[in-house]
Amino acid sequence: MDIQKLYAFKDHFAARKSGEEMLLVPVKKEVMDFSHFITLNEVAAFIWEQWGAQDDVSSIVDKINAEFEVNSRNVTEDTISFFREIELLMDGVR
Repeated sequence: MDIQKLYAFKDHFAARKSGEEMLLVPVKKEVMDFSHFITLNEVAAFIWEQWGAQDDVSSIVDKINAEFEVNSRNVTEDTISFFREIELLMDGVR
């Protein structure tokens, strides 16, 4: 999965943090589209905040492993699932 291509659309989202969760809402024509949004847990919010233009899945996994005590076997699979969900949400703003 090429998350660097997805990164180009990251600024088409409004992200609002509330406690350990984050609400991610697509913005279309300068208006938030609340019919399509996701709530990110603490790890997913961390991914969103740490995701940079040069990152790939491997570098994101390294950041997660450095920050959280997680089962390394599941991190890559969960990270890919996260970006698949983001990609589906982005389809509405591209």
